[in-house]
Amino acid sequence: MSSTAPPPAQPASGRGIVVRPVEDAPDRKAFVDVGFELNSSDPNWVPPLKTEVHGLIDPRTNPWFRHAEARFFLAERGDKVVGRISAQIDAQVLAMPERQGGGPGTGHWGMLEAADAEAAAGLLARAGGWVKARERAGALGPLSL
Repeated sequence: MSSTAPPPAQPASGRGIVVRPVEDAPDRKAFVDVGFELNSSDPNWVPPLKTEVHGLIDPRTNPWFRHAEARFFLAERGDKVVGRISAQIDAQVLAMPERQGGGPGTGHWGMLEAADAEAAAGLLARAGGWVKARERAGALGPLSL
């Protein structure tokens, strides 16, 4: 599935949180790295291989993109990345019955990592807005790629 033009960066409420779409290779690196940065002090966190995460978000290497589309967003406070989220719509989920968690109004969000509640709220709002802009009732989550 193809994606439309990226939405512009949008400020979230509060202390200068800006949520913007991932646009290029440095943004994709920041999207992957922020998960590591935010979880590095958790002794119970088992990090994934960075190459696997890069592969998940790359339409050239992940066959999931043959039947789905996703948009990735970063939350920034000043020059610091403080969170990430994915928003996605999967044609196979749209074809599922609602009683199985799918149906025509279904979109999802996932890969959420946030430094604080303010960043999380901005990211969730942005992912939900992306899904709703594609004529879906809303976004369920977390459901990562």
